[in-house]
Amino acid sequence: MSKAKTARSKSTQSISFYYQNVRGLRSKTDVFHTNMLLSSYSVVALTETFLVSSVKDAELFSKDYIVLRKDRLGDVGWGGVLLAVHKSLSVRRLSNIDGLSNDMELVSALVVDLVLSGFTPETERVSVCGEVDAFVPADTYHPPLEVLVKFKRVGMRSPTLQPRPPVSGPKWNFRKADLRVLYSAISDIDWGDVLTENCSGTAAELFYAKLKNCIDSNVPLKKPASGNRYCYPTWFTADIIKNIKFKHFHLKRYREKGELFNLEMFRYYRTHVKTLIESAFRHYIRSIERDITDDPSKFWKFVDSKRKDRRCDTEFVYKGKTVMGQEATDSFAEYFASVFQGDVPLLNAKLAAQSCSGLPVSSARVAVEKIDAADLHKAAKDLKARASAGPDDISSFLVKDCISVLEAALLHIFNLSLKNGEYPACWKVSRVTPVPKSGTGRDVSNFRPIAVLPGFAKLFESIIESRISLQIQCWLGDSQHGFRRARSTVTNHVNFVDHVRDELDAGRQVDAAYFDFKKAFDLVDNDILLQKCSALGFTPHLLNFLSSYLRDRNQYVEWGGYSSRPFFTRSGVSQGSTLGSTLFTIMINDLPRVVHTAGCLLFADDLKLYLGAGDKSDLEDLQRDIDAVTEWSENNKLHFNTSKCKVITFSRIRSPHIKQYHIKDAVMDRVDEITDLGLTLDSRLDFRTHVTNICKQANKVLGFVMRNRSIGAAPSPLPSGRGGWGGGFAAAPPPASVRVPGLGEAHALGCKRSLCKSYRSVK
Repeated sequence: MSKAKTARSKSTQSISFYYQNVRGLRSKTDVFHTNMLLSSYSVVALTETFLVSSVKDAELFSKDYIVLRKDRLGDVGWGGVLLAVHKSLSVRRLSNIDGLSNDMELVSALVVDLVLSGFTPETERVSVCGEVDAFVPADTYHPPLEVLVKFKRVGMRSPTLQPRPPVSGPKWNFRKADLRVLYSAISDIDWGDVLTENCSGTAAELFYAKLKNCIDSNVPLKKPASGNRYCYPTWFTADIIKNIKFKHFHLKRYREKGELFNLEMFRYYRTHVKTLIESAFRHYIRSIERDITDDPSKFWKFVDSKRKDRRCDTEFVYKGKTVMGQEATDSFAEYFASVFQGDVPLLNAKLAAQSCSGLPVSSARVAVEKIDAADLHKAAKDLKARASAGPDDISSFLVKDCISVLEAALLHIFNLSLKNGEYPACWKVSRVTPVPKSGTGRDVSNFRPIAVLPGFAKLFESIIESRISLQIQCWLGDSQHGFRRARSTVTNHVNFVDHVRDELDAGRQVDAAYFDFKKAFDLVDNDILLQKCSALGFTPHLLNFLSSYLRDRNQYVEWGGYSSRPFFTRSGVSQGSTLGSTLFTIMINDLPRVVHTAGCLLFADDLKLYLGAGDKSDLEDLQRDIDAVTEWSENNKLHFNTSKCKVITFSRIRSPHIKQYHIKDAVMDRVDEITDLGLTLDSRLDFRTHVTNICKQANKVLGFVMRNRSIGAAPSPLPSGRGGWGGGFAAAPPPASVRVPGLGEAHALGCKRSLCKSYRSVK
């Protein structure tokens, strides 16, 4: 490419816009999605979409588009507008428009890249194309519209407005690595200096240094993701991709030079690619249907890929300020760090043991002295191969496959850590990813953290957890149904519903109080936790190990290629670990002991108290138990979120006794129906609301399956990919005679010959 042409491309930029009144998309999702895969528009605007919340963005658009939509309020099924922007453009949704109300169907967005780069549209270079390929059958009164806008630079890019570059380092691309060579190299590593090290932290660092050096030598790094890179669906064949490129090539030539021959070739490849895509998609769907019994994960992977929203998640709001890039990542880190306690815990094993001297300590001696090879291989077998890599970037499948050659080094580090009571600092780091709680809000407080630990830390914690759980099972109360074997939400529901049903059949009422702890897993006081471990009979040696495990744990947020600075988690149990759930069970194990009259059921941190009553005097017993539970929460520094604590009365009598229950000075809200661990219960316990909700969800899933099912007869054989036309290209040959109005046969033949040379340059 010449310097002059390069300079022109840098000073100008074009964007293609597409608009259509689609008159409903719910019955045309397959056609629209197929045509959308063939397009290359920068911005797509649609009106009269008729979409409802059950139709997800992924059913219409690929991963290459960010979707902004406004459906008609109430999911009524008509109206609605949609705006899709290619991911190569940074888009900002505009919501603070004067006069804009929530009932207006309007979507406004600002393309940030063009503003930051100093581009402005050239009014004389805006064109409306007459040749438009409609995504769905066109409305006669609202024909589709295609607009090409060319921008030119009016000034230099402002350095203060440039987005900050990603700071996350490159990661290994195990997909392109020769695993046989890698595994052979790992088996040849000399672990001598690791096995002679007497400090577990230093031994773990030497272990990582040798392993990562071996991976660096045998695994390529991932290339930085490009915003312009097109992500083809997994079921696309090589023929489809090449024919799409040819179609775009002819369309570009036609727009630049206006050659009718290119227009004719574009139409031909457009039709041919549609046929290939429909055939490939039918073949892909049929393979999923055929293997649904033997490999159901393939079906659910397809379902999950389609039930996602392509949200505009590049900008967020924190403390009333719009943040993006590195600033957004730092805001997530600041918000997540604010949840934990600020005081540094003592984590003194001796003080924890002394504080339990006057308490009835369990006679059990809970100890973990030595880990053997059988424990290591069992933990590696239970490790999920497809689990996300932790902060060390070492994939779980590598840990599982190489556990035999890593056995000696890992057993030395694990047993050295238990012996010295010192947990390696490199395994105390968690990578956190923000995940939206519900809805599409952009406020940072609407996100929750998902933490991922290193794979070797998961192995170690899994072994410790299995040893501890086996020894403390007999000391755990029967009220807890979470994180325990042979117990689940089902057993919790059975115990509760059976009791309520028996009371109702006896003509009595049942009052149930539901409690919500405020950030229970994050606000566990580690000093109190250590005391409770001591009360259960943990040996001093194991208490020293746990104090090291809980001390100075830290996290960092990774989002959109940016990483925040690490922050300490001074309270709580390790999220994303098996040992953390067991420690929380120990923390809350003594809560049911303060309840004397009412029934008590727990599932992790979900607590409910219930009591059958024949008169008003019986309800006072429930209030006394509520007061006792409230006092326990204050003493253990696990406070309730009183605004989310509810009371419901189950009764089939005409005039049940109604009492106001209090948590200290706050009145508990009274409701007529409540969602209990996914089960919707109403005051009459007839399950009508729950059945109705389940039927609605089933109908949504059925509608999704019907929209995405295999259509038509058996799929035709896929192209072999051999032969082809134009110097060995795996592309369909053009028609034998291309009839272009106004062109002679000799001119058309010359276009064909020159076209072959162009194809070689495209390849």
